[in-house]
Amino acid sequence: MQLDFQQQQAVETESWRAMVIAGAGSGKTRVLTERVAHLVENCKVSPSEIMVMTFTRKAAGEMQSRLEERIGNSAFGLILGTMHALALRMINRFGEVIGLKSRKVTIYSEWEESYLLRDVALEMGLYDGKKWKGMKAGDVMSVLGGYYQRGVEPEDSDPVHDIFRAFIQRCRENNAMTYGGLMVGLRLLIPTMAKYLNIKHILVDEVQDIDHLQWDIILEMEKQFGAALFVVGDVDQCQPAGTMVLTPEGYKPIESLVEGAKVRSWSRRWHYVQAAGPQCSRIRVSSRPYTGTITTVDAGGHKTAATNNHRWLVRWGDSAKELYCVYMMEKYIDGVGKCYRVGWCKVINDTAHGKIAHYKQRARIETADAIWILKVTKDKAEASAWESIISVKYGLPTIMFTPKKSTPLYSEGNLKLIWRHCCDKSKEGFHGVHAAFQIDENYPIWSAKQTERERPGSRRTLFETTSKNLFEGMEVPVWDGEKGYSWVPITITRERAINIEVYSLDVSVNHSYIADGICTLNSIYEWRGAAPKYLVDHQDEFWIYRLDSNYRSVPSIVEASNKLISHNQDRITKTMVATREAGSVKGIIVQKEYDSEALAGLLSTVNPIEFPEGIAVLGRVHYLLEKLSRLLEEKGVKHEYIGRTTALTNSEPFRRYHAFLKLAINPYDNFSFLLIKDIVGLGRAEYSEIRVKAAEEGLSHFQVWLRRAQGGLISLYDADLSLAETVSWLDTLYPSLSPEASAFVYAWEKEHPDRIEDYLNWLALWDLQDEIKKEAAGISLMTGHACKGLQFPVVIIAGANEEIIPSKQSIAKGDIESERRLFYVMITRAQDQLIVTCRPEHVEKEGRIYESPASRFIAEALP
Repeated sequence: MQLDFQQQQAVETESWRAMVIAGAGSGKTRVLTERVAHLVENCKVSPSEIMVMTFTRKAAGEMQSRLEERIGNSAFGLILGTMHALALRMINRFGEVIGLKSRKVTIYSEWEESYLLRDVALEMGLYDGKKWKGMKAGDVMSVLGGYYQRGVEPEDSDPVHDIFRAFIQRCRENNAMTYGGLMVGLRLLIPTMAKYLNIKHILVDEVQDIDHLQWDIILEMEKQFGAALFVVGDVDQCQPAGTMVLTPEGYKPIESLVEGAKVRSWSRRWHYVQAAGPQCSRIRVSSRPYTGTITTVDAGGHKTAATNNHRWLVRWGDSAKELYCVYMMEKYIDGVGKCYRVGWCKVINDTAHGKIAHYKQRARIETADAIWILKVTKDKAEASAWESIISVKYGLPTIMFTPKKSTPLYSEGNLKLIWRHCCDKSKEGFHGVHAAFQIDENYPIWSAKQTERERPGSRRTLFETTSKNLFEGMEVPVWDGEKGYSWVPITITRERAINIEVYSLDVSVNHSYIADGICTLNSIYEWRGAAPKYLVDHQDEFWIYRLDSNYRSVPSIVEASNKLISHNQDRITKTMVATREAGSVKGIIVQKEYDSEALAGLLSTVNPIEFPEGIAVLGRVHYLLEKLSRLLEEKGVKHEYIGRTTALTNSEPFRRYHAFLKLAINPYDNFSFLLIKDIVGLGRAEYSEIRVKAAEEGLSHFQVWLRRAQGGLISLYDADLSLAETVSWLDTLYPSLSPEASAFVYAWEKEHPDRIEDYLNWLALWDLQDEIKKEAAGISLMTGHACKGLQFPVVIIAGANEEIIPSKQSIAKGDIESERRLFYVMITRAQDQLIVTCRPEHVEKEGRIYESPASRFIAEALP
């Protein structure tokens, strides 16, 4: 397989930690495939020593197929799949270590999880069958979600702690786990895996989409296995051409530096600048065009410029004693959730013990979690005025999180009552303030999670922040030649730059360099993902390789995607260079005043023979796709609606049908038996008797019932039946239970091994993209989230209107950038042609006019 120069460099890297920055259509799957082949063929690594993790099961299947073609039977020796598939595989193998019976573990779907949670709440008196008492279901699900993403259990004082523990215990009694709990189980099994698996190389695809717990799993595996790490992500560059970087030979323009060159670097260990002179460190360098805000920092005549994402080591200077700041504070309140308030104070308290950040004192007094500075002023009255403006405009309270002696009416109970009513409004204000004041929420000025260290003999704490969060009154370290470092106050100017060249330096050893005389940090800041702050903490430990050639789309589509994403202030996607020639068909078409009827009419004229690789219709929301699907059915147009089968798998009849299959593998699953007790004719009294008997004898409810059962079900569970035989029995006994579920199982059974266990493991990891057929011919309808990693000759974006994309909710929260990234993903799926349709901007219904202007993203992407 032929690789370009950038791809070849990434594939053959000898770095123990490598990150490949791969944009849309740049051939990242090819690089991952060739990386495995290189390890097996050239480095003589055994396939069993390689673990490859992908984001979707479809991507895993594609990579498996490519590897089979590339390295033959060796591909079957790899550990390859999604992280959840890996987790299930390891739990089935080593489950006893965490209290589960291996190879008999049941995985609960989202519907089953919700049903079981209500059943647990019913037993605890927290749910009466209709309403929850003392809490909301969403509160419990939120805590469970946090547990799945971070592996952290709620505090004992949390109101949902008891039901959380009861739910987890019920799962364990049933020898079961939820889908989200798979990651927690995998994390617990890593020490055991390290004893029995000899993994030497870990490769991770789409690493930008993983959360905190998944990153923790990857890094812990790397540590316990002693394995090399090769990840694919996306980062941004920071400093513009003309920046002068100090090298052993003196200052040189950043654009003149080449791979392997050396620069002067300095140490910031223990969060203060060491007195030792700068060392020489080798670099990797990359560049791209950039459109966005450029911040210029002037430190005593030393001027250097950077994008918003650039990081700085700073401290407050003496002038900060005369300054006041307006801040926003965050605190998690038990029984309420995350809350936010606004306030003001002096920046520095000049005490007998030294200069202490006053906002940090405030945060500690109120036991807050984080605090951001919104504005710095020289006047107390101005700071107070801005506090009022922000409070009124964004709905952020000014009241303290904890009681104050001077205001005895605000007891702890009364404050909790206030925050219970203000919590949701304060969250909206949090997002609005971040957007309006253009501050970086990933870098609070102080956080309870920060590990702070102060320079001996000084009360001035140093901290890292980004260009967005710089204020005058701060100081940066300036290199004074042989004299060492000195701290110099800064002034700041910001201006908009259009299509300028910016550069990244990846500096080894200390991950720092000296730019225009100012000590600065690695340019690389973050790539898009679920845990950007977590990535920031680790990214400068990688060697960086860039893939910026787009082999997928025609130039007009590549150009449009570059223009669109350049409007994000925190650039997360690299600028791609088109390698294809423009085709004879117009690359991009915008159709306004185009409702679902018009779109269905257009699709009814499509000749599938002309599009053997398929057409994708992408929408932000399902209700648009559902309506379009109904219209296409009425017109007799064949199509696939991706999402319809997923809805079936989460339906109650489907899950009750599969409860019979799960009991054939896991007879300890009391919950699955609960789902079928009515179907097999168990009344309340007999079921209660069975539960008592099971507790007395140490058996499951199903095992006790099975001893009493008569008829067909005895044959069903006594015999060692195949999947097809079991389904045939079920259909005979309960023909109306769920014909859809029966058809679903038969469809799978025709193409796969005839084992119930294999089928249930496959179903447990069901992914939306599993609905997409191998041959994508014809018309496919799917959401923008479902199309990730796919490509089509023709892509039609439906409903590109304001309050659809960007969504109404994201507009209210000020979270436009994530919606722009989603639109970017949708655009970059197109190979030859992109058609963007907008619903009518003015619609009259029942005498009222509804406004729905075209999405702002259209104007941003197109000339």
